[in-house]
Amino acid sequence: MRLARARQTCVRSRCDQASPTVIYTRLAELKAVGIVELREEGYALTAQGRGLIERLAPLDAWAKDWSRTLE
Repeated sequence: MRLARARQTCVRSRCDQASPTVIYTRLAELKAVGIVELREEGYALTAQGRGLIERLAPLDAWAKDWSRTLE
């Protein structure tokens, strides 16, 4: 239990704008659909999760470029 709590704290520290309830709910949802898994060292992307990130990377790049045009 203590180890799981420490891993959740690490995730929460990277999501300072989200409430702990929202973070834990999203992690549970992502775990349930196979995007992340809880390993001994903490949460990690599964192969499906890594594939999703690869597919979203071009959209992320486009969004960053587009947002600069709004400034």
